[in-house]
Amino acid sequence: MTTPAVRELACHLPDAEIDFVTDSPCDQIFQHSPYVQKVWLYPRKQHVFKKVLFFWRVWQAQFDVVIDFSGSSSSAVLAWLSGAKRRIGFHVSRRFLYSESIKYGQFGDYSALHKLELLQPVGVSSLSADLDFFIDEQARRDAAILFESLGIQPHDLVISMSPVSRQPYKRWNPQHFASIADHFIKKNDAKILFLHGYGEEDQINAVKQAMTCQPLPAFDIPTLSQTVAILEKTHLHLGNDNGIRHLAICANTPSLAVFGRPHAKNWNPPHSKTHQAIEFDPGCKNACVYPKCQLECLAGTTPEQVLQQATLLLNLSTN
Repeated sequence: MTTPAVRELACHLPDAEIDFVTDSPCDQIFQHSPYVQKVWLYPRKQHVFKKVLFFWRVWQAQFDVVIDFSGSSSSAVLAWLSGAKRRIGFHVSRRFLYSESIKYGQFGDYSALHKLELLQPVGVSSLSADLDFFIDEQARRDAAILFESLGIQPHDLVISMSPVSRQPYKRWNPQHFASIADHFIKKNDAKILFLHGYGEEDQINAVKQAMTCQPLPAFDIPTLSQTVAILEKTHLHLGNDNGIRHLAICANTPSLAVFGRPHAKNWNPPHSKTHQAIEFDPGCKNACVYPKCQLECLAGTTPEQVLQQATLLLNLSTN
């Protein structure tokens, strides 16, 4: 969600040196970015001594401006410890650590637009919220080798699925995903390729066990860059509201996400024809009481609705 802001900042200040602080594996997002000169890897799970050393190195770098896209306690403290005269963040409880704070939600609901709001103090007011993820040719070669090993032919229709999430309130019924996968295999002779992260294998297996047809075999979990390269080679991505769906957006692969508790307007690109979201509001999404509910927001989305929208996107992709 920060990549549009980084791009627009670099275009507005072409002579500036832009560094980005993040942790693993998100550092891959800017590894090949033409807009970032250095990626600082935050030692989140390391010894306190290494964190102190990290803070000292940031302070030594003598940054002129620090923009806190995260707004967490640790990122706000890091901004303050940097020693930068200009420290920009959102108008939240930790705003006393910033020199300038911006009120949240002026540009719209989409998260990437929220990040762009933080550039206003440096003279940037762009609403260009297209996501970036620059990858190298090695990642594309890795994806091509994977497709060959899975027996995928150049003329095959490939649909990626990511029916996973670490949050229960984002997990649509695995049997629903299974029925949609079976439909596309039977009707379109599609190759169904499952994408997931570490520790999410059980969620994938739940879908596979409910299927009557065979998806593509399992394979080693790819890096983020390799995942983007894989998604570039697929015709449609279908899944829950998760990080892999954002990578599909970066890859310009038509995508459809099923939303539960979060509002789709916050995480789906506005006015997009190729990236769609389906959500059901039982009347309580604005006053969510999870976990004191039965997740009616997820249960209210039917396989028929998702299949209809997925078919429209697939037709758009293949025509």
